[in-house]
Amino acid sequence: MQSLKCKQCGADLLFAEDSIDYVFCQYCGTKQLLDDHRTTQRIINEHVENNKADVIRAETERMVKIKEIEREEAERAEKEAEKNREYNEKRLKLAISQRMETQKLYIKIISVAAVIILLILGYFFIKDKATETIGGILFMGGIALAIFAFVHLPKKMAQREVIKKGGILFPTGLEPINEKNYQAIKITLIQLGFKNISEINKHDVLLGIFNKPDLVESIMINGENAVPGKAYLPDAPIVITYLGIYTDVSAPPGVVVILLF
Repeated sequence: MQSLKCKQCGADLLFAEDSIDYVFCQYCGTKQLLDDHRTTQRIINEHVENNKADVIRAETERMVKIKEIEREEAERAEKEAEKNREYNEKRLKLAISQRMETQKLYIKIISVAAVIILLILGYFFIKDKATETIGGILFMGGIALAIFAFVHLPKKMAQREVIKKGGILFPTGLEPINEKNYQAIKITLIQLGFKNISEINKHDVLLGIFNKPDLVESIMINGENAVPGKAYLPDAPIVITYLGIYTDVSAPPGVVVILLF
């Protein structure tokens, strides 16, 4: 405890050290300020602490802004890289497509020239009795080459182009499909990478004696029957039609039960 004389009545004032900034006289009630530099020091300390807090807050805000700028720069760089990838992919696809078209044109020109030569040679050889057989072979060879060059070869090249675009070969091991469960076929196609698969239930199995439910009736891809060994794009629409239990929503429940059994 410390003591101090009251400035008004001279009485002794008792107070705890460093506890308060002023005291009231218990005799006359006069308020006595304790001017021992504690208030000033506390104000200074508070100001220093406030300055420290301001510095920390400013530094935190600066670091947050730096992080935001770095994140924005990273996002901008990622978007730019994605644009460059897309641009390069488009250029690559365009180059591949142009090369394929050039190859097709060269093959057509060579094929046409070869067919014309074979047909002309065959025609002249046929006119001569001595070389009639050779002429027939050349003539038929020209026709066969024409069929190959203008019917079979374009299909092969189209398949190669589909495969280069990520095409998937339709499995050959599913034959005969009408003996397979539609769910098993669907799982197989999904595992291969096909993504656009739907099913159609025909609801045409009455007793299940001649036909079993869930067996596949047909598989259509791009509106045509699926061809085993042919390449299709992963997102090509696939429709699996299968046999299902007959249900007539307009019939009473008892009739449905009879039909099922």
